[in-house]
Amino acid sequence: MPPLMKPGAIGRHRVAFDFVDLPAEGRKGAAPRLPPLREWSTETLRLWREVWRKPQATMWHDVEAVVPLAIVWQDLQVLAPERTAALLAELRQVENALGLGPRALAQLRWRVVSDEVAERRRTTPSAVPGSLPTPDGVPSPRDRLRRSTS
Repeated sequence: MPPLMKPGAIGRHRVAFDFVDLPAEGRKGAAPRLPPLREWSTETLRLWREVWRKPQATMWHDVEAVVPLAIVWQDLQVLAPERTAALLAELRQVENALGLGPRALAQLRWRVVSDEVAERRRTTPSAVPGSLPTPDGVPSPRDRLRRSTS
């Protein structure tokens, strides 16, 4: 398989696709309920809740497309001693279709990015309540003036 292109690179056909940015904090909210197709194990239910917190889950608009992942997890638990190569290959295919691996992320043109502004607000204390931090962490002239007059 040829190597994947670097982000932003234009291939020989001059067709450039933008990456879709996924939030690093993942999907918010509760995981959708698994359909009652079978009796789900507690481990499958735990993995189901966990996978719906991933950044890729923001792109899954149809729950039915993700159900095969739970079915393969369930089958792997039931057939634990006899895990076949075919079942493990099926797991890889389902995970790739959902963008759960680094290569699948690149092929789907998805990229996990953090919200740098929100992160900076959380980590940098402001000099004056209600003021915004500056990039270098030094209070702005307005903040210094407010501090000197109060």
